[in-house]
Amino acid sequence: MASGPPDPECRAVQPLPILMAQTASSELPRAKAEPPFAVLVIDRNEEHQILSVTALTRIGCTVRTAASGKEALQLAIAHPFDMFVIGSKLRDSTGVEVVRVLSERFPDIPKMFVVPPDGEEAAVRAMRSGATSYIVKTPRYTELLPALVADAIQEARNRRRLAESEVIQAKALTERREVEQRLSESETRLRMILRQVPVLVWSTDRDLRVSSALGGGFRGLDTSRSGERGLSLFEYFEARGEDAEPIASHRRALAGDSVGAQMEWQGRTYDVHIEPLRSPEGTVLGTIGVALDVSDRVRPKGTPDPNSLKAPSRERRLLESERLATMTRLTEFIAHELNTPLTSISLLTSAVAKRVTDRVALDKLEKIETERRRAAEIIRELVGLVGNRRRNAIESDLRSIVASAVEQSRQERKTSVHVDVAIGDAPVRAIVDPLQIQEVVMNLLENAIDATSEGSVRVAVEERPEAHAIVVSDTGSGMTPEVQARLFEPFFTTKPHGEGIGLGLLLSNHIVMDHGGTLDVSSKPGSGSTFTVLLPRKGEP
Repeated sequence: MASGPPDPECRAVQPLPILMAQTASSELPRAKAEPPFAVLVIDRNEEHQILSVTALTRIGCTVRTAASGKEALQLAIAHPFDMFVIGSKLRDSTGVEVVRVLSERFPDIPKMFVVPPDGEEAAVRAMRSGATSYIVKTPRYTELLPALVADAIQEARNRRRLAESEVIQAKALTERREVEQRLSESETRLRMILRQVPVLVWSTDRDLRVSSALGGGFRGLDTSRSGERGLSLFEYFEARGEDAEPIASHRRALAGDSVGAQMEWQGRTYDVHIEPLRSPEGTVLGTIGVALDVSDRVRPKGTPDPNSLKAPSRERRLLESERLATMTRLTEFIAHELNTPLTSISLLTSAVAKRVTDRVALDKLEKIETERRRAAEIIRELVGLVGNRRRNAIESDLRSIVASAVEQSRQERKTSVHVDVAIGDAPVRAIVDPLQIQEVVMNLLENAIDATSEGSVRVAVEERPEAHAIVVSDTGSGMTPEVQARLFEPFFTTKPHGEGIGLGLLLSNHIVMDHGGTLDVSSKPGSGSTFTVLLPRKGEP
């Protein structure tokens, strides 16, 4: 093999393969790539073709040959190749010209240029035209060619993998930045909305130190100390002991309860709802609260309690409608803003899951996606419950409505609970929205079945002197007076975490009241519960 020319420019362009070709056979590196490889040998000299084919087939390569540049280009287009081995002289062109053409059409496929012992200048031109390496045809040519081809192919594959990896990383980085930007925009919009909605929203840690406080309801209040880090609820409410209502309610939420109460603060009256603030695994991290200023609607002393069924129906309906309207607006605002980051989380976890193989990481991504689906389902149910409801009242047979509700509730049935239906034979006609009343009955049925581990649930349609009655009773665990007093509070539920959002009875009560009726409940611990829907007779207001 000829040594490099004295010209320093020529020596500078010599690639690593030519240096490897000058080593002894015992020093040749082991090829990392594994055949079979597809190699195209391009040389007008048939004897040289045979030498190359013989050497490459010994390591399992699939070899095709071409004697001209035109034939070589046709084969390269028609078949996939891992490597081109190109001689310096061809029938219709020079090897350098073919190198240039193949480099333009197939830039990622390595090209080895073969030169005679005195062909160093041609090798330099070939390298400048796109060859990735060259080899001098010496007596050791057939010995060195297979290893050099295998190394060149492996190096090209490594470059492709590196380029693909860089593209994937760049794409992932771009996606992450886009998701982070969308999350930031969503968070900004949510904060802007909360600053305008006339409510108070806050959170605390387990030590009842305030971690956040937002909402347009804070305007006009003395919040001069709200910027102090680690301010506790004792300081916020100037409470002196654990028995103070704000402290006791938050302690109940830390214990896992949903708490609803009416509180006085800075001369204002608030309807307050407090929930445990949980981690994705369900651990209680603190509390989160929402308060609505009802100072302008609280009843003067001595007037009937609007929550009492004996109070004038118009007053109760007005109060419930106002509460529901406020809750609907707040729900729609929050749902709109949360759906965007939830969608971004879904896209991001899906993109990451396609790029990782670690089982632990995949399990965590699966948990994130499970919690995202659960959050999205809660939002969907919440929006469905408080969404715009226009009553379409028509003359309907209450027996058919109840029968349909019983049929649809079959999927909630327990094998240990028997459902008894007593709807009679004669039509019971009333002016109602059948879909809304069916929803009320289904909700009462599902609650009764949930509350009964073993026993029976009874559904009946009764004619009473003053109204039509739909009665749902169970032999379940019953309820204490304290639980009964809170049944129609928003987000109050006795079901385990994740199995209910505490709006079913509130919305059922609103539907019944909108029909001019009442929803009564009677229960004793250990003796089951009875819910009675009273609806006006046909033609009565």
